[in-house]
Amino acid sequence: MPICEITIPRFAGVYLIGGDQPIYYVGESTSVARRLISHTSGRVAIPGTRMILLREVGPRSAIQRRKHERRFMAAALEIGLKLLNTALPGVKELKQMGSLEEEKQTIHEALEMLVHRSRG
Repeated sequence: MPICEITIPRFAGVYLIGGDQPIYYVGESTSVARRLISHTSGRVAIPGTRMILLREVGPRSAIQRRKHERRFMAAALEIGLKLLNTALPGVKELKQMGSLEEEKQTIHEALEMLVHRSRG
């Protein structure tokens, strides 16, 4: 059998974690794959954990990642998702965000992927 090197791919961006229960977590990281590993065994361990990259944002752009993370959290709340996040956007912040239609559409697509994978 030939040998091969296995590496963790490097994606920086905003992600949605879901699992066997209708509870979700929105986060951001410079290494989304490594964050998935930590979420499967850490304090935010969700049974049957699966992750969807919602938006790729460069690793040097922490401010942009956090901005998109907040917008995706707000969109998830507007859709009615139950989030495990503890630092959710407040009412004043939500009013300043404007339209979240693009983020809501992305989350709907991510939820479809999570549901499809759990059935497959």
